Amino acid sequence: MSLILRKGASTRNDCGWGAAGMNLIASLAEAPRRPRNRIATRIIMEMQVSGAATITRAFDGNFDRAVIFFALLREASALRDHAKGMATGHGTSQPGASVNALAASLDRPFETVRRHIMALIAAGLCRRDGVRVRVAPEAIADKTIAAALNHLHDIMIRLIEDMVDFALPLPAQRGGVAHGRQATIAAAIDLLLIGIEFHAGQHDDWMDVLLYGSVMVANARPITYDGERAHRYSESDTVPPESWRLPVGAAAVARALDLPYSTTGRHIAHMLADGRLQRRRGGLIVSSAWMSTPSQLGGARIVAERTAQILARLAASGFALDRPASLYLKARPALLDFGPRFALPDRLSMPGHRARGSAQGLPCG
Repeated sequence: MSLILRKGASTRNDCGWGAAGMNLIASLAEAPRRPRNRIATRIIMEMQVSGAATITRAFDGNFDRAVIFFALLREASALRDHAKGMATGHGTSQPGASVNALAASLDRPFETVRRHIMALIAAGLCRRDGVRVRVAPEAIADKTIAAALNHLHDIMIRLIEDMVDFALPLPAQRGGVAHGRQATIAAAIDLLLIGIEFHAGQHDDWMDVLLYGSVMVANARPITYDGERAHRYSESDTVPPESWRLPVGAAAVARALDLPYSTTGRHIAHMLADGRLQRRRGGLIVSSAWMSTPSQLGGARIVAERTAQILARLAASGFALDRPASLYLKARPALLDFGPRFALPDRLSMPGHRARGSAQGLPCG
């Protein structure tokens, strides 16, 4: 299993969202310029932390096990067909992956992955097929897993609806093709795994990735869905003032993710000690210096390119980019709930001025 993009893409200097224009093996300097990249990064992060919270809840707070299961699920036959041009297996028609291949793809120790795989097999969610491990067919019908998949679907729809609201240039929709639910679920899992893949290198473990990302999303919430502020600070080189970032409490992060405070507190203390997080005005903010490191900025650029690949694939599948709200399985999911200070107004000052519920609306997960 590999999450590396295929070579041979164009390297134009400027293109919209959904134009696949980068060979990620090449230098980041060759990446095309995406309009309003900072807007897109903020709403992509909202999608990724919501998705991470969803899969973590499905596994009772075990984020590592959730990631491993959903990475294997992405290799299930029902979703593999939606990997064209984005992510592939090893060139075989067999679903699943060996423990070695999975550990290498996720950049995790073999023994860690093996231990989680054994637990998934014991729970009846995965099974061995020779040297390969695959998701058990009955796992997809499991009530908890099915609910998580449906929620991931709607979180992905929410992201695209936000991109439409912010007038980000999206790819042309392919007519005469019936879009399916599986394509959106595959895209959601891809985008979630991409976030982990390209941010994990800057952190000690995946739980740090989740908590760091959640603090970042909470800090940016006053900017993300404020049309005037979002557009004023929409490009990579336009950095909003730190005073606009809203500090969030460690307990609020734990509640938003449904994680024990003892777990979040231990990881947050470590990130405070090494400077990734800072205390400001009674809460936590992500360090501006840390956010500006080449590895962070490079990771954000690569995530943007992968997102463009995903959007191009969805457009080719017949996704209704002109009316994404019509594709929700239930309704627009709420954002992660960090408390009343982070709730959104009923109407947002976004280009579309579409009425929206507050962050307290639908539960996330």
